[in-house]
Amino acid sequence: MITLCVPTLSQYSNLDKCIASAFSGNVPVDKVLIVDNGGKYSHLDSRVTVLKQPFNQGVAASWNILVRSSEEYRIIANDDVVFKSDTIQKMVEGLEQGNKFVWAIRGINGFSCFSIQDSLYNIMGPFDEEISPRYAYFEDNDYHYRMRLNGEDAFDSGAEAIHIGSATLKAMDSEQMKQHHTRFGTAQQNYIKKWGGLPGKEIFVTPFNQ
Repeated sequence: MITLCVPTLSQYSNLDKCIASAFSGNVPVDKVLIVDNGGKYSHLDSRVTVLKQPFNQGVAASWNILVRSSEEYRIIANDDVVFKSDTIQKMVEGLEQGNKFVWAIRGINGFSCFSIQDSLYNIMGPFDEEISPRYAYFEDNDYHYRMRLNGEDAFDSGAEAIHIGSATLKAMDSEQMKQHHTRFGTAQQNYIKKWGGLPGKEIFVTPFNQ
């Protein structure tokens, strides 16, 4: 069973393209699981399940909901990712080879499209929801660094996906952009407090708050 897992916040036109591409590949997904932080998405296909949220959970919390609500093999992707015909196929092949964390790295950031096995998630624990509460920064850097500290590697499947681009930032007015920068700054400081430096410059080998 292959499940596409996607968090979304009102970018529904992009999400429709993401889902369509996942169903049309050489190895199509069997079902789709959506965490809808906007609460207004619906899909007619019975293979698509939508978990509507009462408020914006943020990326880390959405990922945790998706992992806990799905079974292997799961592909977690941004709502503005479009899969090429062999993207899912190559990622599944990486999982079948025994890799516990697989990503499609060509053309996009690794955490824009990845797969994590229960065996790794149960050891590593959940994505940190406190670094960027109800928002979307540094939770990927945090997990990658934690994996490195535990000697766990991310496997590059060689798959390619297309990042068609979210319109969220472009649609923001000046006040929303100000809030965005404030939240980014807060997440940045939370990361530095936890690890002693920005991504690639961490100095702590255990979280400061543990």
